[in-house]
Amino acid sequence: MFEALTASVYLDSNLDRCEQFILDNIFLEDIENVKLLDNKSMLQELAQSKKLTVEYKLIEQTGLSHKPTFVIEAKVGKYKAVASSGNKQIAEQLAAKKILDMIAKENN
Repeated sequence: MFEALTASVYLDSNLDRCEQFILDNIFLEDIENVKLLDNKSMLQELAQSKKLTVEYKLIEQTGLSHKPTFVIEAKVGKYKAVASSGNKQIAEQLAAKKILDMIAKENN
């Protein structure tokens, strides 16, 4: 069932939307316990090593009160990224991952 539902979302949209669907609907409770996906901590450590600070800002909150969507902007140095999720912490993690990806791409 899990594979069929995930494949359906992927086929109807794209990989990013599929990842967002999984994070929003399936692993929401577990995401805080997964240390391997802790992009905020990795970004924080990288920023501190460069004597920079990481800022997270709520840009927008939409949706119903029982199912909101949070749009978060993360900034560090010259990098800025925006991500959204039904959970603020996940949106922050996604924005941090985008910045880490930008840095990794720039360094390759």
